Amino acid sequence: MPLLTQFVREVRTLADASEKRVGHPIRLAHRLPAHPESCLALGFDPVTWGREGLADMVTLSSFCGGANFDYPARIWRAMLGENVTLTALADAAVQPYPEQVFQEYEFLYGAAASALERGVDGVYLFNQNYCETDDPGLLAHMLRHLGSLETLAGCRRRPHPQRDADSAARAGNRRQFRANGGEHHPEDQRWTETGYRTRRACPGLWPRHARRRLRQPRGAAQHPPGERVRGTGV
Repeated sequence: MPLLTQFVREVRTLADASEKRVGHPIRLAHRLPAHPESCLALGFDPVTWGREGLADMVTLSSFCGGANFDYPARIWRAMLGENVTLTALADAAVQPYPEQVFQEYEFLYGAAASALERGVDGVYLFNQNYCETDDPGLLAHMLRHLGSLETLAGCRRRPHPQRDADSAARAGNRRQFRANGGEHHPEDQRWTETGYRTRRACPGLWPRHARRRLRQPRGAAQHPPGERVRGTGV
C-alpha cells in the first residue's frame, strides 16, 4: 500500500502544479474494486487517499467490468467522507452461473438503480460510446435516464443479486438476498426469477426454477416510443 499511496501523492503534486499553468482545477479520479477488502488486498488505500485529499472521485467497479448489484456504498461513504464524489459502474453483463455470461440492458438499468438507491452520487459507464454508431437511440436513452432514480423509474430494470448465490445453493443452505432496484414507477410490475439453467451449472439442484410475482404489482412500465431497450444473451 505505501508504494501506490506514494505514487498517488506524486501525481497529486504534479496535478497541483499543472493547475497553476492551465488555470483550472485538475481532479484525481480512481476506479477501484467494489469491496474495501479487495482494495486492501491489491495495495490500494482509499481511506488514506480520501484523508489526504488524494482522491476527488472514486468509482466502484468490478474485475473486467460486469454488472454489480451490491455496491457497499454506505461503507465507502463512511470511509471517504463527504468531500469525495462516489460513483459506481453500471454494466449490462452478468454471470449468473459459471461459464455463461448474459448481456441485457435491463441489467445495466438495474445496476444503476441499485447503486443510486444505495447512495452513490452518480453512475459511471464504460465503453458505451460504441452505441454512438451501433445504436445511437439506445445511447441517448441511457444518457437521459441513468442519472437519477426519478428518471430510471419508468425503465424496465433487472437487479440480479448474484454474489455467493451459487456457493450457498451448493451447500444446501437457504440464503436471503436484497435486490435494490430503485423507486418503482406507478405502473410497474415486479417479478422474481430464480433457478439454474442447466444441470451442469449446479448438479443436484437442477431442474429447479421458479418465477413469481412480487407483492403489490403496479402494471407494466414501457419505454417511450422509439426508445426500446434491447438485450441479447451471449
